[in-house]
Amino acid sequence: IALQKEALDLENSSLEALANRQKMERDFKAEMEVDELTKIQTQLDNLAKDREIEELRLQQKRDFYEAGTQAYQDADNELLDYIATSTDEKIRLVTLFTETKKKLEEEARAWCEKKLIVQGLPSGTKEKMTEKLINDMVEKELQKAGH
Repeated sequence: IALQKEALDLENSSLEALANRQKMERDFKAEMEVDELTKIQTQLDNLAKDREIEELRLQQKRDFYEAGTQAYQDADNELLDYIATSTDEKIRLVTLFTETKKKLEEEARAWCEKKLIVQGLPSGTKEKMTEKLINDMVEKELQKAGH
């Protein structure tokens, strides 16, 4: 059993190191994105990939041990801690995405209103054109972000 545990630890260590390298590469690529919404969406996509890989690894680690043992409980706690942490990170990123989208909409609205006022259009026309321009701009940003 000790040799099996050592073999499992060695395999888990190797898989964890590989997963960490892949995560670092994905995180770097996400940070290189210029567009803020695309960057956040890429981070969300990366988190989903990381979560899938890490949960599987931690489940396999837990399942190697017999239920009811301390080793099983420790591995199960590690899995549950990871799930909680990654859920918190997802909530943070979704909130950031929503806030960034709202900020972009507000900036687009201000820009559109400024441009339309300069043109001296009647009030009702300005609002309709502003909404159309904002919707078009936001849609373009969302398409870049993969939504």
